[in-house]
Amino acid sequence: MKDALPKIASSCPLLSDVPVDEMLRVREQLNAANKDTGAKISVNDFVIKAAALALKKSGLPPCPVQDGQAI
Repeated sequence: MKDALPKIASSCPLLSDVPVDEMLRVREQLNAANKDTGAKISVNDFVIKAAALALKKSGLPPCPVQDGQAI
């Protein structure tokens, strides 16, 4: 089934070491500031936002495309 994978998948690293100390500090500050609303920001919220920004910046489609159509 390797042929079914987009070609970019074979060239992208799946694991990375990323320092998150600053992100965790900001998360704590935001959660403390919003304590009265009950809203909490999770680490996943930051991961999803980072992934969305990376996709937007890269210009790559989020799915395989062939002949201008998503496959």
